[in-house]
Amino acid sequence: MDLYEAMYTTRAMRRVKPDPIPEDVIGRIFDAAVRGPSGGNRHTFRFLTVTDKATMEKIKAIYRDSYWELQETSYAGVQDKMRDGDPNDPSVQQTKRISSSAEHFVEHLDEHPMLIFVFGKEKGESTTFPVLWNLCLAARAEGLGTFITTLMKLRKKDVEDLLE
Repeated sequence: MDLYEAMYTTRAMRRVKPDPIPEDVIGRIFDAAVRGPSGGNRHTFRFLTVTDKATMEKIKAIYRDSYWELQETSYAGVQDKMRDGDPNDPSVQQTKRISSSAEHFVEHLDEHPMLIFVFGKEKGESTTFPVLWNLCLAARAEGLGTFITTLMKLRKKDVEDLLE
């Protein structure tokens, strides 16, 4: 796949096939990811993959709580827009589509073939984003969907305890 095609067509994919990802594909994706730039070229991040369905179900519960907490607080205006906005307004329609996609992920997170966590230095998350973007582009080149979420930070301790 041409680099520009990958850049232009990579988007948040919250609905993906549950098919297992071949090991050689996973290797290529991570190999590409770690070639992304990082602050001071120190690469102060680590990856953790989750494929165990029981663990994914527990992650799903944590994610669901975080998602609805965010919807009731920071995104309360979005909820108001969807409820009270003109249903014919294109921006209201787009907001509803995005919300529907996000809610689909919340309810089907445990059906994904793999979850990838990227851990960076505290308050140094920006150094992980080039690595994440390389991962997303490599996955796109392999025909796989990805999306980036920082929502789990709302329940960081719960996630860390689960993944220890």
